[in-house]
Amino acid sequence: MFPEATRERLESGRQTYTLRCGACHETYAPASRSPTEWEWSVAEMSERAGLAGERQKIVLEYLQTFAQR
Repeated sequence: MFPEATRERLESGRQTYTLRCGACHETYAPASRSPTEWEWSVAEMSERAGLAGERQKIVLEYLQTFAQR
C-alpha cells in the first residue's frame, strides 16, 4: 500500500501512535479497523493528538499497513 514504507518508518509510526494517541485513551490494534476507518479516525483525532503533516502521515501509514483487509 505504501511503497516508501520501511521497517524504520513503520516503527516510527507505531511509536508516535502509542505515545500521542495512548496519552489520552487505550490504543487499538491496527487490525481492529479497515484502512478507510483508520483514515477517518486519524483525521478526526489528529488535532487533539498534536499530529500534523509528516507525523500524521507516518501514523496513518502504520495503521493502514496493518489494518484488517
